This record gives sequence, C-alpha cells and structure tokens, in this order.
Amino acid sequence: TVELSDVHLIDLDATTGSTSGSDVLGGNGFDGWSPNEKLSATVSGGNATVTINYAGENAWDAQYQKSGLTLVEGHTYKVSVKGKAEQERTIQLNIGNMTTYASYKEKVFTLGTSETT
Repeated sequence: TVELSDVHLIDLDATTGSTSGSDVLGGNGFDGWSPNEKLSATVSGGNATVTINYAGENAWDAQYQKSGLTLVEGHTYKVSVKGKAEQERTIQLNIGNMTTYASYKEKVFTLGTSETT
C-alpha cells in the first residue's frame, strides 16, 4: 500500500494574476485519477491510498493515471508529491502522452515507510 498526498504539477512559465506558475492539476490532488486493473485506490480530501494488487514485470504494468492535462510546449514544469509506502518500494513517475506512449520526463525514486516529498 502506498499513501500519496499534496500532488502538484506547476507550470513555472505560466502567470496567474500576480503569482508566477499555476497548478496544471487545478489543486484538486488525486481527484479524477484512475488506477488500471493492477491497482485499487481510494481518494479522500484529494489524498490517495493505492493498493498494488499485482506489480507486474514492467514499470508500466501498475499505473495510477491522470488524463486530459494540457501541457504547453517550451514551458518548464515542476512536479511534487508526498508519499510513503507500507514497505520500501521503487516508484516510477512518468509524464507522457497516453495515446502515443511518448514519454516527456520520467523519474525513478524510492518511497520508504516515512513520508517524503
């Protein structure tokens, strides 16, 4: 089980009023995200508890996805999320096109049993 919270995808080149950068996710946390058949997830207050039913053999086998985002070519984005796992595990974050499978950026990191960003 993995617990995720405070997810943000900030467009560092966008301007919103007097604030530089806007959250492409709209500040709604994990509302509207969907797991594939390898996961089950519950969302409360924008935070997600994800149970990995079958991790599979490939990094993409178990996915928790958010579709319908608009990214602007040439803009710089910052991703942040807090998370912890029931036991230490490797997680891959991938921002890409779900239709063409093009990957724009991916990062592999380890979640431990204490919350980290």
